[in-house]
Amino acid sequence: MNGLVGVIITAIVYNLILRGIHKPPNTLLQFANESLHVILPIIGVLSWLVWGPFRRIQFNVIVGSFLSMLVYGIYIFIRGYLTNQYPYPFINVVRVGYIKALYAAGSVFVLFLGLALLLWAIDCFRRRI
Repeated sequence: MNGLVGVIITAIVYNLILRGIHKPPNTLLQFANESLHVILPIIGVLSWLVWGPFRRIQFNVIVGSFLSMLVYGIYIFIRGYLTNQYPYPFINVVRVGYIKALYAAGSVFVLFLGLALLLWAIDCFRRRI
């Protein structure tokens, strides 16, 4: 669940927020960047839709995945507080402040839950077919 939803979030966040501020310096890194943020997410979703695993998304899996994302989010903010280094500019408390950073992190959590529930619904629909 974390891998599938994570790859979708990676594609969404990168292409909507980070693409404009991240410019790889050479062709090889540009190819790697496009592969990581565009091609691989598409392949990941398509491979799940075609080959599965099927019938594995259940509510307790969604809860467990969300809790692991929550722990990761707390870790990022604690680590950032101690080091003043954050992995993404939109949650960089030093630059944007706590309110905007927590809002951005909360938005990613809501997006995670929404995508997880959507994938659950797709998985339930596939069970009936």
